[in-house]
Amino acid sequence: MPGLGSEFDRASEAKLKREQEQRELAAIEAETTLQAQADSENNDIDTVQTLNDTVVPVSDIYYSKLGDLLNDRVKMGDPGIADSGPCLFMSYLGIAQTYAEKNLTEKQVQKLIGDSSLYTKLDGSAGGKKVITAALNELGIDTSVLNIDVSKTIERKDYRSDPTAFGTVREVALRDGVRGHWQEGTNIGGFRQDPIDGVNDIGREVFAYRNVFITKKEQE
Repeated sequence: MPGLGSEFDRASEAKLKREQEQRELAAIEAETTLQAQADSENNDIDTVQTLNDTVVPVSDIYYSKLGDLLNDRVKMGDPGIADSGPCLFMSYLGIAQTYAEKNLTEKQVQKLIGDSSLYTKLDGSAGGKKVITAALNELGIDTSVLNIDVSKTIERKDYRSDPTAFGTVREVALRDGVRGHWQEGTNIGGFRQDPIDGVNDIGREVFAYRNVFITKKEQE
């Protein structure tokens, strides 16, 4: 049985990792805000491109809106949604909702989970791409003009953030500490939303990532 010292060391290490992720996310958000302000001033207009290429006023704080969406999002355990099992599926739905800047209803989530062609084929990048595409279509987004891709699973020791990614899904620890749970993450691998705990980051250890790419197709 490990001693109290080793347990303390693991807890301290986990805390340091969480603090590092939070610092990295804060730096990215600050850089994004400054760049948006600079773009607005340079173009002498009060608009800025959001993550899904929608033009909005600079005064409409993107991350504040995203926070409201995350708080209102359907979670596992809500009526008609299993409280265990579909965490990876729900994390892919999270990516789609973040991109669309709108949330799926409970009925829409139930419909997507009930589609066996989506729910039973999540292994590999093709499954994730199919789920995200279906969710975006359900949200009214024209996916025919988008390139959507999901990377293979990248172990934490090999992970390097990709600035061209839209977001990530993160494989993290279950409540017993064993890997096997999934969350939606930012494009640099930071925490964004947990399909069970919502916006509450309870400090689950991160084991691996998949990068998610959503870009507009070049017009011919």
